[in-house]
Amino acid sequence: MSIFPKRKKQKNLTISCSNRKTKKTLLKYSINSKKIHNWRLKFYANKEYSKVFDQSIKEEIERFNFKYVGCYGCGKCKKEKLGYNVIYEDGKKYFRCGFELIPVKAISDDIVKEAVKMMDIQHLGFLKELE
Repeated sequence: MSIFPKRKKQKNLTISCSNRKTKKTLLKYSINSKKIHNWRLKFYANKEYSKVFDQSIKEEIERFNFKYVGCYGCGKCKKEKLGYNVIYEDGKKYFRCGFELIPVKAISDDIVKEAVKMMDIQHLGFLKELE
């Protein structure tokens, strides 16, 4: 997979990484004037991932007080709903649209290695969507 970084013309340094064939963003990295780093990732084509990424989806759902769950009906999904299915400990299930990038707060060598593998899987998912 060939991912091309592209700097966005914004006040903060923002780099968006996508593939030229699919033209879909896999990763965005930004740093603001206070030196706060932020990285967001798309990985809904992955069926399995570590607790760090599961928790990241939950935090994003909770950040908006469960307001942005379910399908938005935007029409971008062709065959099936594409996104993240999350099950909480109390058994409640939520769906988060896959077209949104998920912020990941934690970072380590292992997390980055897992993220790279997940981006490869996501890219293959994007290629299937083009078929």
